Amino acid sequence: GLPGRMLTHALGALCARTLAGPGFSGETADLYEAIMSQHAQPTGPWPLVVEEVLDALPADHEATVLDLASGPGEPALSIAKACPAVDVLCTDLEADMVAKARVRTDNVDNIRCEQLDMQDMHALSSESMSIVTCVFGLMFPEDKPKALAEIYRVLRPGGVLITTYPTEVKMLEATQKLMEAALGAPPPPMAINPLALKEPFLLARMLTEAGFNVTKTRESEYAFHLGTDEERAFKIAAVPLAGALDELAASRPGEDVMSRARGAFVKFLDEHSLRRAADGEIVLGPTRFSLIVAGKPGGERLRPPPPDAGT
Repeated sequence: GLPGRMLTHALGALCARTLAGPGFSGETADLYEAIMSQHAQPTGPWPLVVEEVLDALPADHEATVLDLASGPGEPALSIAKACPAVDVLCTDLEADMVAKARVRTDNVDNIRCEQLDMQDMHALSSESMSIVTCVFGLMFPEDKPKALAEIYRVLRPGGVLITTYPTEVKMLEATQKLMEAALGAPPPPMAINPLALKEPFLLARMLTEAGFNVTKTRESEYAFHLGTDEERAFKIAAVPLAGALDELAASRPGEDVMSRARGAFVKFLDEHSLRRAADGEIVLGPTRFSLIVAGKPGGERLRPPPPDAGT
């Protein structure tokens, strides 16, 4: 139903998988971009994944990188720009996301975009990829062990998987409050749990069971900086719901759906002290996430570890 679609779309947007569609322009497109840009902060997932890719590359930086669940093109585009000698394959399950990624990457020579289901990558040869990246994507496949098995298959021996998953998303909490206020009741459970992998060591165990060697884990966090304009901040928090709020308002003509949602957002800001005292900027955080680097045994590591200091 409509509440379920609202939640699913919100999750996609906040995980950087949704960009304004063909019917969106002007302010709405700008609001989507305001969400997308948050993930590019220095402690956000895109720069950290690029950093790990650079660290894993051989000295000549020649490699083939597969980016899964890229949405409209990230972090594939950032990797391609940072590593011009690398061939990057940008992929997503949804055709409309791939189309948007092609537009965003059109002027970059070392990247191509294809539709791909990480649970069935038969179009890719075994042992054909040097590095696989996946930002906020491994909670989406229904059969996660199958997806990990496919990633393992397409990686060459010595190749690495670099992936991130969220453990706390304050922005999503705000969006859920908007939905609850608009609906007049708690929203239904999400079909896809964005925090499905937050249990400590869960993904590391799954990777080990799939045959990987986990070589690095790190934690990071960043906040969604929404500026000082409360109305614009509300619109940014509400835009992941796309036209669903308008559809809900149309289905309930006697109710002021948007006013309820706006009031819930202001209450959420106050309850969580999310206005920065120094300048009044609205900062929705934290978004906490974990990053894991896992290698496929065999062959040679893309870049060997430095020798011990005493040798």
